[in-house]
Amino acid sequence: MPKGYKLLKKPKFKCKTCGIVKQVRDNWTAHHRKFCSRKCMRHTDITKRRIQQKKIGQHFHSEKWKKILRKQMKGNKFAVGHKLSDQHKQAIIDAHKGRKSHFWKDGRCQNPKYLSWISNLHSKRKQQAEGSHTFGEWELLKKQYGYICPMCKKSEPEIKLTEDHKIPLSKKGSDDISNIQPLCLKCNMKKHDKLPVENQ
Repeated sequence: MPKGYKLLKKPKFKCKTCGIVKQVRDNWTAHHRKFCSRKCMRHTDITKRRIQQKKIGQHFHSEKWKKILRKQMKGNKFAVGHKLSDQHKQAIIDAHKGRKSHFWKDGRCQNPKYLSWISNLHSKRKQQAEGSHTFGEWELLKKQYGYICPMCKKSEPEIKLTEDHKIPLSKKGSDDISNIQPLCLKCNMKKHDKLPVENQ
């Protein structure tokens, strides 16, 4: 062994969670090391709680343990939630219903016909097609036809009128009201993607 060379003992540290003593390569890391592994580092709080539980002899979610936690959290405003009164809860429910709601649009959303029309509006072909029409225009068109299907001559309470594009969207037809006629579901399915000339 060369002169002036001293054998240094490897520094040791004790894990704060599990209590295992381990050796470290450098002196610097020995001062800063507190845990033997990442697992121990993550579970410090859990282990502390479990040690306390063993002393008390209680399970994790028992009433005794909850009381202890409440005492610990009493000073912290953000840790403990506050209970809402019944009036406050009712005010939140009312805010999302009827005229008070920010979704309210002259009572349109309460009409099931409007809801079915708007769900049909989101199809990809309608989004890509040129032109558009409103629910009011569709209702007016049905009125002009007298709520009767022009193909089978049946009226609306008996059948449900659906939007049919005279020139289909698949054949570059527009979604404008001038290109729409009211047909019942059966007639609409029979017509499929035929043009008005082919249909005759």
